Amino acid sequence: RYGSVTSLPAVVNGGKLDVDYRLTPKTKLSLGLTAKIATNNDTPELEYKQTSMQPTLGFSAVPNDKFSLFTSFSYLYKTQNGIATFAMMDG
Repeated sequence: RYGSVTSLPAVVNGGKLDVDYRLTPKTKLSLGLTAKIATNNDTPELEYKQTSMQPTLGFSAVPNDKFSLFTSFSYLYKTQNGIATFAMMDG
């Protein structure tokens, strides 16, 4: 046995960046990026790594008091290596 085996990462590092830009007094453009790297490499046989990156794009417009438009787009890109185990019985 190698120790406590888990599918959860031991170390998670990440960050988030958001930028808002006012195009006119009634319109706004929003850009964002969230990134995360998670690892669990206590032993080489059980090395686990997960990477995720999520860019976002948003737009809002309020031309008058009775109408407002909000739209956004987000895409999640995620990779991870999978560790598969199975029980072995002897005897």
